[in-house]
Amino acid sequence: MTDDVESTKSKASRELVDEALGALDSKVLSRDDLRKLLEVAFESGRSGRKHIKRICKYCGGRFRAERASQEYCSEKCVRTMQIRRGIEREKRVYKLWTSGRYKTMNALADELGYSLSNIRHLIDAKEFRDKYLEGVSNVSTRAIMLTRTLDDVDRVDLLRKVDAGEIKPNQIKDCVKEMLDRAICPVCGKKFRKTTKAHVFCSPACRGWSKKGKKRFMGVCVVCGKEFIKTSNSQKFCLECRGKS
Repeated sequence: MTDDVESTKSKASRELVDEALGALDSKVLSRDDLRKLLEVAFESGRSGRKHIKRICKYCGGRFRAERASQEYCSEKCVRTMQIRRGIEREKRVYKLWTSGRYKTMNALADELGYSLSNIRHLIDAKEFRDKYLEGVSNVSTRAIMLTRTLDDVDRVDLLRKVDAGEIKPNQIKDCVKEMLDRAICPVCGKKFRKTTKAHVFCSPACRGWSKKGKKRFMGVCVVCGKEFIKTSNSQKFCLECRGKS
């Protein structure tokens, strides 16, 4: 199917260029004036660029393409097609991996021309999508991998908000960071930043306190007399009194 091309030529730009060339031949126009005149001609000629009538490959609607390579009518259609292609890629890689033809992921990555990390991401995303995201179609592979440091409950809740349009794809990183920063240690009650999904305690002292009992990691401050969690056996002051002493 041939595209119908509508070209609207700008007379103003042609006249300005002809005027500039004539002035340059007569040596009346300086180099700076010529540059300014050509800039004006270029700006006036932009309004007369070609528009191509096409049909969107996703929604089937007619639109005017501003570029020869434009195939979709809007950014929404572009993003939807990218998500669909990513899901198809997940299915293809997962099917090859579960077929038993490949002993290692490296062999699968070499045959497909992908990196090993990309293969792992696609397989993990497919397994997570099948397990938790049934009926969710507007979540990309990248969005699933950006949320892998969260707990499964928070992860599913965030991705469902992305699917509903409440959170934009470019806001996922900030949302994940905010959710990781508000983690609370179950021992001391302090807020800390989680670095992995299994990160529960804020420090090794709190982790050891939860495993081996309270007495070993609890101390009494020699200044204020309050109990505090020791980070070492020789610690005698709490955090509040350490600077005062």
